[in-house]
Amino acid sequence: MKLLLILHAILICNQIVDGHRILGIFPSNSRNYWIMQEELMKGLVKRGYQVDVVTHFPQKNPIPNYTDINLAGSIREVCQLMDHPKIHELIKKLPQNSPFDIVITEMYIVPCYLAFGRHLNVSIVVMVASVFHLLNKVVIEVGGVHIKDDDPLPPEVQKWLDESKNGCIYFTFGSMVRIETFPKEIIEQFYASFEKITSVRVQMKVAKKENLLPGLSKNVMMQSRFPQISVLSK
Repeated sequence: MKLLLILHAILICNQIVDGHRILGIFPSNSRNYWIMQEELMKGLVKRGYQVDVVTHFPQKNPIPNYTDINLAGSIREVCQLMDHPKIHELIKKLPQNSPFDIVITEMYIVPCYLAFGRHLNVSIVVMVASVFHLLNKVVIEVGGVHIKDDDPLPPEVQKWLDESKNGCIYFTFGSMVRIETFPKEIIEQFYASFEKITSVRVQMKVAKKENLLPGLSKNVMMQSRFPQISVLSK
């Protein structure tokens, strides 16, 4: 089994495999990871491939030649998802000589999903988010696959930034750490800091606003998601 280590993501799979059907297995429920993985799989569809994608984030609108294997709502350890009915169905349905030409998966802490390559008798492309210090010919660095030049800001966010005469601070802990779950004492310290800079506006990512401690100063805008690249490029 040929193992290809890919940093971040690839949009050059046509240089690796001559086939037309790809299985993507992305067991992490982190949206931060999924943003790049999604762009990779959509990019492959645009290049003429058919993809089947194991994901917690199915497409809202159907895409031709893109099939979701939906894990949404599953809260388990990554390897424990191997017991998910959808994963069982996938394993049992496909013979060893499967219709897939390649498997793309993520190396998320544990390597349990590499077994799909052996089970399906196909090559594997592994996506990893950390940086290797020693690169070789089977490691390809591709950054920024997910960045879109035409990702417009929502009107209310655009207005907020345009009216920020003294600058704006983008404040986030990512998608895996939720500020609303922090102890009250820590949140109050953040609030006190924001009040000291009321002339500067703040954009703060909060997954569930209703769970956040009240008392946030008016110079802070809360959203469950900001288009981060577009915000930072302003």
